Amino acid sequence: MAAIYYFLPKVLGKPIHSYYLSVLGFWSLAIFYNWAGVHHLIGGPVPVWVQTAGIAASFMMVVPVIVTGLNQHLTLVGAASALKYSPTLRFIVFGGVNYTLTSLAGSLMAMRSWAEITHFTHYTVAHAHHGMYAFFTMVMFGSIYYILPRIILKEWPSAKLISLHFWATAGGITLYVVVMSIAGIQQGLAMNALPVGADGHAGSPIPFLTIVANTIQWLELRTVAGVVIAIGHIAFAINFTWMLVKPRQPGTSEPTLFRHAPDLEVAP
Repeated sequence: MAAIYYFLPKVLGKPIHSYYLSVLGFWSLAIFYNWAGVHHLIGGPVPVWVQTAGIAASFMMVVPVIVTGLNQHLTLVGAASALKYSPTLRFIVFGGVNYTLTSLAGSLMAMRSWAEITHFTHYTVAHAHHGMYAFFTMVMFGSIYYILPRIILKEWPSAKLISLHFWATAGGITLYVVVMSIAGIQQGLAMNALPVGADGHAGSPIPFLTIVANTIQWLELRTVAGVVIAIGHIAFAINFTWMLVKPRQPGTSEPTLFRHAPDLEVAP
């Protein structure tokens, strides 16, 4: 979050929309997030009051999430065209949007009725990757694209590789989260289902191995998503290594951009 709050105004060359919203977002996050993780223990061997406190904190997390998302969005208003040019901005905005989405999804998971379906399924796996990769990792990639040239005094060799890195990782993690979320919901519904027999009475639960077998098609799509993400990582590794070994050019060069932006002052 600190990286987003730094690089968003830095790249755009304008202040963050509201300092007071930033303060509200920070303290509400610091207060509520400490308890929010407890919602993963719903139905587990912990006191009910602890679970209830975690549920309440998870729903209160909507406050910092909405405040932060609003602050970032209003900062970007009027300068969204910079996304066409700045690698750093493209990565951190993607990460910021997914911070909002994954946090709201986390609050939804705190509902006991929803937790009964999604706990111990692929849905939780999707949620974990949504936060760790779509938010955190993408913001860190954007930070690297800004910081590294200023440390070693070189520019990134290829804007095309940066573009490939972004679209492959963004598309791959989006596919990953979507297919694993669908798989988890189907899996949870099946594990809770009691088919009704011909006599009108509840029958036997669906065999667990049958439920597992029904998720294979989604796991195959997960593999496709992983391969696409790996392509993006390879593009980043090539660009990173190329940057390190290439000779330093004398003088000061323009920052690495996807394309020339004559009327837009943005850093990479």
